Amino acid sequence: MQRLLKILLPLLAALLLHASWGGAQAQTPEGIRPYKIIGIAEDDPRFHPTDDLVYAAWRRVERNAAGLRWEGTVLVVFLESEADYLRETGTRPEHFAAAAAPARQTVWINPAAWSRDSARERVQVLAHEFVHILLHDLPGGRDLPLWAEEGIAMRLANQWSPIDLADFARARLFGTVPALAELERAFPQDASTAMAYTVAYHAVGEMSKEYSPGPERVAVLVNKLADPRQGPAISRSLRDPLRRDAYDDAVVDALGGWATIGVIALSSGSSLIVFAAFLTIAAFFVLRQRRAAALRRERQEEPWAESLTRQDIEDIYGEPEGKWDTDDKPAPARKNPWPEAEDK
Repeated sequence: MQRLLKILLPLLAALLLHASWGGAQAQTPEGIRPYKIIGIAEDDPRFHPTDDLVYAAWRRVERNAAGLRWEGTVLVVFLESEADYLRETGTRPEHFAAAAAPARQTVWINPAAWSRDSARERVQVLAHEFVHILLHDLPGGRDLPLWAEEGIAMRLANQWSPIDLADFARARLFGTVPALAELERAFPQDASTAMAYTVAYHAVGEMSKEYSPGPERVAVLVNKLADPRQGPAISRSLRDPLRRDAYDDAVVDALGGWATIGVIALSSGSSLIVFAAFLTIAAFFVLRQRRAAALRRERQEEPWAESLTRQDIEDIYGEPEGKWDTDDKPAPARKNPWPEAEDK
């Protein structure tokens, strides 16, 4: 009996832990995928490569969220044109390859941007949109500030690059980092879009440290959002101005001191080009100033040189070579013939 209890008790504890993380997250039966691709037929050459990428994105989210899954089936809609994407999502098609409507459990794929991305980027984009579906299926994920939702989506999708870090360092250097209060309900859809996502990524990284010190802290945070009691409380706390301002400070301080920020900001390719151009322009102005100074000195010396008589020149530099030459006999060579005597 004791041996049986030793086996059953850990199993019971695991079941209770899973229930506390979100009883609504039913396990999908093995072999059944919680999504369906529509918009392209199965005999279309694009179908199976797309299906492989969608599957990889779903598995990435499940793995990075410590096993959490959404209920039901998500529709992955492969649209025919950018105009269709704009009509369905209301977002500018040049900025995004996909968009999610969590309430409808739908992800739309923008065919033009999708075709430009690499396979790695497509998986990241789909995983990002799947995280939105997952979060809206959690008790604490339905009313998150937008910066928190987008930051979690980026973290669980492994959506990051060193180029973003360099851009963030430059924004920190020039004071153009957006505040989290500006990103609670909407993100910009212009040239500053990437910076908004970068801030969200860093803010979630700092915020998730409160729930776990380890590398899986975002997964721990998401599982707490799945709890019916803890999740909504966490979501509400993220709108507290004092707490939000603390995250703002943590984000802008995440890169360290000004020296570190300057090195990162100037180490990217575009910054190096700008820096090299600056040095070239600076060198041009320095040379021009030196030439102007030399010309001024020359002009100051000209009146003095023009006032000298021939005798003055001979007294200063010596007699010119050949002065005493005759037609049949040259004059004896001088020890310091003119004008070389000037340097002797």
